[in-house]
Amino acid sequence: MIALLAISILLPVLAAHMVLTRYLPYHTSTVSRTLVLSLAVGTGLGFSSCTYFAWLVLNGSAGDFFSFADAMLFLGIILCVTVCNKKSSHSPSPSIPMPDQLNKQIHRFLAIVFCFLLVSAIAIFVAISILGPHGGWDACMIWNLRARFLFRGGVHWNNAFSGLLYWPYHTDYPLLIPANVARGWTYIGKETQAMPAMIGLLFTFATIGLLLSSLTILKCRSLGLLAAVIMLGTSRFLMHGTSQYADVPLGFYFLAAIALLFLQGVFPSNYIPILLAGMMSGFSCWTKNEGLLFFASFVAAYLIAIPGATARDKKLRQLAFFTFGSLPMLLILLYFKLSIVPPNDLFSALEVMKIVQNLTNPDRHYQILKQLMIVVQGSFPLVMLFPFLYYFGFDISRHRFELCVSALTICLVISGYIGVYLISPYNLQWHIATSLERLLIQLLPSIVFIQFIMLKPIERNITLKQGDTYASINSDSRI
Repeated sequence: MIALLAISILLPVLAAHMVLTRYLPYHTSTVSRTLVLSLAVGTGLGFSSCTYFAWLVLNGSAGDFFSFADAMLFLGIILCVTVCNKKSSHSPSPSIPMPDQLNKQIHRFLAIVFCFLLVSAIAIFVAISILGPHGGWDACMIWNLRARFLFRGGVHWNNAFSGLLYWPYHTDYPLLIPANVARGWTYIGKETQAMPAMIGLLFTFATIGLLLSSLTILKCRSLGLLAAVIMLGTSRFLMHGTSQYADVPLGFYFLAAIALLFLQGVFPSNYIPILLAGMMSGFSCWTKNEGLLFFASFVAAYLIAIPGATARDKKLRQLAFFTFGSLPMLLILLYFKLSIVPPNDLFSALEVMKIVQNLTNPDRHYQILKQLMIVVQGSFPLVMLFPFLYYFGFDISRHRFELCVSALTICLVISGYIGVYLISPYNLQWHIATSLERLLIQLLPSIVFIQFIMLKPIERNITLKQGDTYASINSDSRI
């Protein structure tokens, strides 16, 4: 059973890995392979959820033939890429600062701490998943319940979105997670909580791998390791990964879109990274409703930043590729929202006079900001260490445009979250208590990435502080 579940996950991830390895210019080093593997997890599982949903819509139910057809699809992709994968010229991976003899001790220390935390986190994740196989409340009432409707429902699978269901079931939520869970159950012919747990594990540690590898490529190994250590040391991030909610997968897609924006800046003439960033943003829309806010914020931030940037025509082309990459998922989501699900429970309950009253209530603004600070200090204490990182100094000369877009995107998303709390028709204390921490979990990996991308490489900075002459970086250096 576990073997079949693993195959159901491995096939789309392997197919995505082979495609990304062929077309992304970041595959010639170990750290670059880590980047591609992390991106392959999100790409493969995103694509497999879309194919499962398309099969349900076109065929009426999964049926006995789905598993065979699905496996043949991904095996066909793997075979085609293998046949076409002749020797071809690829853009070189960006050079990675190699620590000198003095700073190897720092790198070795961080590597040891990272490995210890990684092994511990995996063990804790597995133990929690065994002790609580059904995850948290939302996993039982929303995500896994939706997967059970898709798996058990046959031709009546769309009863999962009936307006007769109580509103906390959030029947309008997209299907990336439930469709993947139901797809795995279809492969083995029965339900098992191992499937949502495996999906949670993959997204949790793919986020760590993506953060580490992207910062290593863009900055240095020590900063990548330090950022990964901070994420692994944030217990709430790991707990939400085991909860089988959609917030950690959504955070992965946010981080992937932002990291690929920066990687696009390394090879501005290669539009594959920004195209893939659009795909990741599209998958975020297919994961949770908050993904739509992120997509709109990203596009708005990009348009705001373009007038002050150089090579504006090239930036506009990049935005066009980003939009094109997200288009398939947006079209699927549009069909899902317009043809299958009822209106969103939050916005359908809004009244104009109540909105005006809430927006002009200063106490409501105060309560939201107060609770925001309480949750940040209580649930994410390591984030409070960020000011101490500025000891290493700033270095934003290479990525000013990308930093402007990503920081503005996060600010717009946070503003959107606050705006929803302001106009919410529900009890404000209850709404904040049941959702604020999860919203911050979605943004945490991206915030950590943006904080670290602004720092100078540790190797160079510490060498200069020791009074040594920093040797030029060997352009052929690789991890």
